[in-house]
Amino acid sequence: MADRDIPARQVHETFDLAADTILRARRLLQSWLDVHRLDSLRTDIPVAVGELVTNAVVHGKAPIQLVMTLGRDRIRIEVHDAGGGHPAIRPIQRTGPHAGGWGLHMVDELVDTWGTHTSPDATIIWIERSIPGPQDLA
Repeated sequence: MADRDIPARQVHETFDLAADTILRARRLLQSWLDVHRLDSLRTDIPVAVGELVTNAVVHGKAPIQLVMTLGRDRIRIEVHDAGGGHPAIRPIQRTGPHAGGWGLHMVDELVDTWGTHTSPDATIIWIERSIPGPQDLA
């Protein structure tokens, strides 16, 4: 197999704040999972990443970057934006002007670990999930 035929173990894509940013990011993630035959992650990980990209679109500033890295036994996915926010799990509020708070609770349930790196002009939120069972990673 020629090098150009080996699926990329890391993919880095930049998005603007367009109406279809979340959909495009999820499609890219699904394709990447398919290429690496990570079928067991096709349900939970796109939901978690969709939430992170949604938060970047709603609360951050462009550009938004999606970085997906395949390790030996786990994947790591990062969402970067230029907003400088501080993502954190907050109490769920069911009503009122600040209703919400479910997103990072859900992400926390779907991944093995997650965290953030912030600065005044950048926010990075990352997730990691182990790859269940032996995989033929090409």
